[in-house]
Amino acid sequence: MVSKKHSTIFIIALTFSLMTSVILLFLYKKNNSYMVAKHIYSILEQHRITFDIDQCSISQGIQQKPEHAQGVEAFIQQINTFVSHKTPLAFLVVGFPFKSKNIEKKVISTSADMAERKSLEYLNTIFQDISRIYEPGAHITIFCDGTFFGEFFDVTDDEISTYEATLKKLSQDLAYITLITTQDMSHMILYNVDLKNAQKTMRNIVDSYPPNNDDFITSIEYNLPETLKQRILLEFDYQEGKKIIQKKSVKDIAVKLMARQSRMRKFLDEIFSHNSIYGNHIRLTLHFSKYIDKKFGIRLSPDSCITPYHGTLVEEKNNKWSIKFKKDIDTNKYQQTSKIINGIPCAYFKAI
Repeated sequence: MVSKKHSTIFIIALTFSLMTSVILLFLYKKNNSYMVAKHIYSILEQHRITFDIDQCSISQGIQQKPEHAQGVEAFIQQINTFVSHKTPLAFLVVGFPFKSKNIEKKVISTSADMAERKSLEYLNTIFQDISRIYEPGAHITIFCDGTFFGEFFDVTDDEISTYEATLKKLSQDLAYITLITTQDMSHMILYNVDLKNAQKTMRNIVDSYPPNNDDFITSIEYNLPETLKQRILLEFDYQEGKKIIQKKSVKDIAVKLMARQSRMRKFLDEIFSHNSIYGNHIRLTLHFSKYIDKKFGIRLSPDSCITPYHGTLVEEKNNKWSIKFKKDIDTNKYQQTSKIINGIPCAYFKAI
């Protein structure tokens, strides 16, 4: 017959064993989710922007030195927040505002074309690859920001609406991408406002956040990058654009643009926060970011430093592609052609 003392020891030992098992199971799951998060990071790292592509697009031919990412561990932990709860990974990137109006030197036309389509396909493949190794899946949301910046580049609201509608059609068969256009956002937070009023109202909402233009100039955020001024000058480097830039100050455009970017970041932090209408997202950017735990710079093409809305797609005979300024395409070696994708004619240049 088992004594009371032995029974007590047995119960204590059993309790300790169960507690140990629970702790080990917890540590196993925690460690396992971290390894999955690390694997997901390794996929993203293959497509990270490793140098300043804005400077590269201006100073073509000058080799840019790749930089190591900072904040890697914190970024993996952001991924692990989703993985440990077995929830779908949600990523957010802001971009695809409107097509450049510089059809003399940069783009074929002001319409979204094969450059946008191939870039969207490239993004879609990245998150498809992640979804193959992570069962809950991964998804990227693209927030189109043209409504907030078109005025600085003489792009009308109608032109932005057309561009966004075309992007919607071009991406409709890409399962891992969702586009949020001005119209989508207005339906979420403005309800029954018509699109024209919605675009103006959305700008007013963003401009209600600090800082205003004057405060921005005196803030620690104000540091006018030379690269930005060069990009603005490049954008207006066409016949009509030169007339526009003569009436405007490049510095004034840059300051107002950066100030609104600052306000828009605050707006997006609310809209895409944990308790918001869209929920928490891991932030990406289409520009270089050294500190990836703040924003992870994601490429839109295998090796181009030009974004699709600022350039023209060039396809080689082996089907490899890149994005270049139209002025840099040798028309003796490449000819302009087009394909219909989702009902949209997509222009590009193809090797002869």
